[in-house]
Amino acid sequence: MKIYRPLLFAAFCFGLLLFACNFSAVTAIPTIESQSTSVTPVASTPPEETEPPPETSPTITAATPEPEQEATPTTEITCTAGNPDVSQLYDHRVMRTSSSDGITFERESELIIDHASVPDGVIGPDGAQWVYFVNGEPGQHGVFAARELAEGEWEIIDCVRIDGVFEGDAVDPDVVRLADGRYRLFYFLGHFVTPVQAADNLHPIYSAISEDGITFTIEEKLIEVEGITDPTAIELPDGSWLLAFARAQEGNTLLAISPDGYDFTLTDHIFEGGGIPELGLLADGTVVLYTRQMFISNDNGSSWEATDGFVPGGGADPSLVPLPDGSYFFYFKSFDGPTGNLQPVGTPGQQPSAGTPGQPLKPTFTPSDNG
Repeated sequence: MKIYRPLLFAAFCFGLLLFACNFSAVTAIPTIESQSTSVTPVASTPPEETEPPPETSPTITAATPEPEQEATPTTEITCTAGNPDVSQLYDHRVMRTSSSDGITFERESELIIDHASVPDGVIGPDGAQWVYFVNGEPGQHGVFAARELAEGEWEIIDCVRIDGVFEGDAVDPDVVRLADGRYRLFYFLGHFVTPVQAADNLHPIYSAISEDGITFTIEEKLIEVEGITDPTAIELPDGSWLLAFARAQEGNTLLAISPDGYDFTLTDHIFEGGGIPELGLLADGTVVLYTRQMFISNDNGSSWEATDGFVPGGGADPSLVPLPDGSYFFYFKSFDGPTGNLQPVGTPGQQPSAGTPGQPLKPTFTPSDNG
């Protein structure tokens, strides 16, 4: 028994030691598992790195360089047409005189515009005197407008646009200021800068409307008659219209009438004696037709009487402008050269004998006083 006691004691101590070790191991495991559980999500699944979503703000579009674009075409109108080297109207010029009653005229006149033909005067939107004319400068064949800045001082405003273009084939302007302040342009459309497309000698007269007197919109073709040019129109007090035009090759003037200013029909009136016509409405309601001589109507154009009154320019593209004080300006064309006082015609160059707008041509007829 003495022998085994030390052995038993040693076994007891060994067992006690094993028990202590096992107890320490058991109590340590939960601590390790707890640490593992708390750190595992961070260590094993780091946050996924992703690109930021593309921005959709309008600033991206604005900041992105846009492809280069062609320059926007300008709307400036080039006032060029016809031969750039020569003009058959270069020696034409616009003159002006005055009248107290539209019947008797001062024989002295003043030069208004040089190198200009086929004038027509009107009171412009600025209240000044405006004159429309066919330009006699080479390469600028077509209708232009000028205005009076001060007495005896004039400036060219611009070329006239018809449906947005400078129309070199539109000539013989006659402008009427309407009651609503707009401007109505009557003109002959020929073949002055473009080739003749047909042998038909029917000549059309058109009208166009404008707010500012420069930019016009075509209304319609009013009438078409063989050989006519140089329209002139007036609106009568009852709202009807008279429209006269030259038939230069026949040496006379024809007259048309319309109830509304658009549907024109020829009348039986034929005014002999040549000259380019101008219709005028005087303050007392008298209608006057100026050609080489003067014709007067007191019944809105139904009947006419020829007078022996003096017509400045002798029928060379006359134009009457009523003034606020009851007097009148009277514009006409003259020639600075050997052509002198030869009768001008406004026919296009469709035939060699027809001439050109404003080109002087001696009449082959005998003037008469028959209306």
